[in-house]
Amino acid sequence: MKNFVSINRRCLLILGVVVCLFYTISQVYSADEQIIEAKSYIKYVSDMEPILAIGKYIKDKDVEGNLINLGTIKFEKGLCVPSNNSKFTYKIPTGSSIFKAVVGNDNAFAEYLGELTFIIYVDDQKVYESKPIKQNEKEEISVSIKRGSKITLEVKDDGTPTNYAVWADASFF
Repeated sequence: MKNFVSINRRCLLILGVVVCLFYTISQVYSADEQIIEAKSYIKYVSDMEPILAIGKYIKDKDVEGNLINLGTIKFEKGLCVPSNNSKFTYKIPTGSSIFKAVVGNDNAFAEYLGELTFIIYVDDQKVYESKPIKQNEKEEISVSIKRGSKITLEVKDDGTPTNYAVWADASFF
């Protein structure tokens, strides 16, 4: 009888460990599902058409047709736009509450020495203005757009010869 109780305790211990592992794995799997589901709500600006555009733009490529490149990081999504006072307005997708992007000078113009300023308006109200950004610098942006219906992305240069600005991974969450 003593051996039987000892075996039952071991079985209960092993069963408890198995149940704990199963529970932990199911929680991790659920968390992964939530992350995947959250990513399905991302809407990239480059997958949309502007409702107003001042200046030309290139979707998902730099001015030379390569992946967008800021410093040493390459981006598959984004906009490459002229730096000489370009402005693009988009309808904010329903349910979006945050706009994110990484901004900087297009690396295709390595000789460019000027500075760019990136400005964001939500319903014509300025909500963000970057510091002047030089070549090989980048800045991550995250702004609230909860109550907005349209967003305007603007770039101003410092008057130095024409360059291209990048709104990499510009997206709505």
